[in-house]
Amino acid sequence: MRHLWFWIFSCSLALVKSSAIQPKDIYCYSHQHPLTPQDTAWKCDPKSKHCSKTIVEFEKNSTDCLTSFKVCQLICDDYASLWPKPSKLRFNKKFKPIDVGTISFNTEVYNKNSELWNLLEALKHYFVDSVGYEFRGKHLSATKGELKIKFTVQDSTSSVFTNDIDESYNLQITSSNESVTIEAKTYLGIHNGIETLLQLIIYDNISNKVLISTAASVTDKPAFTYRGILLDTSRSYYSVKSIKKLLDGMAYNKLNTFHWHITDSHSFPYVSKTYPKMSKYGSYSPSQVYSWYDIKDIVQYAKIRGIRVLPEIDTPSHVGEGWQSFQNQSSSPVILCFNAEPWRHYCVEPPCGILNPLNPKVYEILKTIYGEFNELFQSDLFHMGGDEVSFACWNETESITSWIHEMKRNRSEDTFIDLWATFHDRAKAQLDAVTKGDKKKIVLWTSSLTESKKVTKLLDPKHFIIQVWTKGDDKQIAKLLNEGYELILSNYDALYLDCGFAAWIGEGNNWCSPYIGWQKIYENRPYSLLNNLNATYGLARADASSQILGAEAALWSEQGDSSSLDSRVWPRGAALAERLWSNPDSKWSDALNRLLYQRERLVARNINCDQVAPTWCLQNQGHCK
Repeated sequence: MRHLWFWIFSCSLALVKSSAIQPKDIYCYSHQHPLTPQDTAWKCDPKSKHCSKTIVEFEKNSTDCLTSFKVCQLICDDYASLWPKPSKLRFNKKFKPIDVGTISFNTEVYNKNSELWNLLEALKHYFVDSVGYEFRGKHLSATKGELKIKFTVQDSTSSVFTNDIDESYNLQITSSNESVTIEAKTYLGIHNGIETLLQLIIYDNISNKVLISTAASVTDKPAFTYRGILLDTSRSYYSVKSIKKLLDGMAYNKLNTFHWHITDSHSFPYVSKTYPKMSKYGSYSPSQVYSWYDIKDIVQYAKIRGIRVLPEIDTPSHVGEGWQSFQNQSSSPVILCFNAEPWRHYCVEPPCGILNPLNPKVYEILKTIYGEFNELFQSDLFHMGGDEVSFACWNETESITSWIHEMKRNRSEDTFIDLWATFHDRAKAQLDAVTKGDKKKIVLWTSSLTESKKVTKLLDPKHFIIQVWTKGDDKQIAKLLNEGYELILSNYDALYLDCGFAAWIGEGNNWCSPYIGWQKIYENRPYSLLNNLNATYGLARADASSQILGAEAALWSEQGDSSSLDSRVWPRGAALAERLWSNPDSKWSDALNRLLYQRERLVARNINCDQVAPTWCLQNQGHCK
């Protein structure tokens, strides 16, 4: 059924609209190629780089070049309306028609049993499926234009995503032999080139044909290696179908990391083979779980789309449902203060729960889960969470206070910080044991642990990456950079997608209000943030920019689920994508026209993207800044 629509196309090619025009060469319409009154045409202003709508019935004798809206968008904008903006682009403003039913591929990979070969074969199907989204249901005019696509991969061994992988690509469209060549060092680059090519293929509603430029050259690479979206599937459950749709949108915008916050205190939807009772106790229902089949399916789906899936098991805090299944299996409890009241005394939101760092059973369980995750997720990173540990629970647990007394320590914040760091050391040892020689870097959230004066003694910068969720002007950022840590930015004042709704406990608005618009996300410039910190505090080193791996927008799910996922992420996720791919010097207002058009692309590809502005703004460019 995958290519049923191609069969439909081939049966309908002869069904040409009676009003279809057969223009010459560049798909420019004037008195030589008259339009019918039913057609809406567009004219490019070369000075403003804006397209304006032209009423055909009053322009019958005009010699101006009139085009369809999508052709105008490509020829008028300096970057051919590509999103995210490419590094270098040369673009011929002449077009040729292609027959979408005759796309062929040439792959320069000799080992047909390799993973790279399998990925490229899957990418071909992905391209064929994607190119037809906006053409489905249309009776295309007959054409003989053939499209040949050639993949050239320099490193045939690099098919697994790593944080230092090369994602660059070079795309060439040549008119001499009607071919497209995509060259890249790795599979990731080939995928990025395919996404660009999909944006350069358009449907011209006047000629009723699918068009591609007769010649183009794109040389492109990302500014940041980590470009992510976090989804919390514990507070609310998201279907596998909705997660795949999120991955589709990420691929269309060249985002490359899906941070899966799969468990939290609210639910444990992961079905462990070793500990199936965790999901039995901890899931919202037997149907709201993620099986091994589900996860492998999602990981492979993401891999084809150039996306790494980064799993997070948040510990030692943010645990609860599911962990109570172990409460009678050891002499001391595995989880402490579960569902404790009053909850505000023990945690930031109900239900409370924190692991017992002194119980060996805790590390036995973690080692098993880490081992299962290592088999399921093909990620070079692992996220241990590690935030919002409340010491109130530990301070009221007899076994922990007795241990503190035996160690001749005081019940001070420093003592609990050391205990917290010891937990991560022991947890890391379990992860290292199951990954064997392939030691993964661990990501932790900023917290009072990362604020510690002795943070580098507690968390080795060679082994830990810090994800910043505090505000963008937090002096802790400069301190961590100065201490040598690599950082991922998720500053909540610009990158939390759940802000701006009613409070879910009590009255008023939620804690991180107001709503964060795409403009603020677009203007969240990592290097400018560093410069501001350096100017204010004098802490950030001159070469600290290389330690900023990238950024990630976070969607926490107290107030969202599958039904709202698309509109919560898009188009704001697209704004993040261009900031991290291109890191342009220009302002959000300069990107507005392209974002409005990218929003139309996302909708055409079945992403329920939120509206940015009235359609009038799309059709009257330059008036809504």
